Amino acid sequence: MLEGAPEDLLHRAGEQQQRELVERLATSGPEGITVLARAFPESRTSRLRCYILDALRSTDDPRVAALIEAGLADRSTSTRCHAIDALLARPGPDACRLLLPLLRDGSAAPRCRAIEAGARLGCRSAETVANLLQCAAHPDWRTRATAARALGVLGIEESVERLRALTGDARNAVRAAAAASLRQLRVAAGPAASREGF
Repeated sequence: MLEGAPEDLLHRAGEQQQRELVERLATSGPEGITVLARAFPESRTSRLRCYILDALRSTDDPRVAALIEAGLADRSTSTRCHAIDALLARPGPDACRLLLPLLRDGSAAPRCRAIEAGARLGCRSAETVANLLQCAAHPDWRTRATAARALGVLGIEESVERLRALTGDARNAVRAAAAASLRQLRVAAGPAASREGF
């Protein structure tokens, strides 16, 4: 068993000990959260940053919002994904704005997570919609499928032509997502479908 101050232990502990220590500190009150808030930017591993985000997302300490925002811009793909999950757990008024850069993320996992999160949070700004339409034409099929689902969930009527085009996509998952979204929008998949009710 490692001994020492929690600040030091966080950086020296093995995976299981690190997780347990983070969870203990997260529930120990403001002092524990102070330790985690200091450890987050000092962490040499994305694993520790992910543990901290996971443990703190259910707390109402105002400092957690800054950690989530830092996590969304983290160099690690996994940290960005965990930060998106934390943002969903405690969205706040800026959540949609904070997700915008991740809709253009260079990695598919955080990009798709951000698209899903935006749909769940009802993000419908003009910039978000423009990004989702771009995502629906992305070279990565997972991004196209996720964007197609999000456009239906959000009820974005201006996405109908893009969704219709996706019903002819090479990937079955994309075709299915586009068809489902067109049904949500109450629009037929065919190009000759009536546009009534827009």
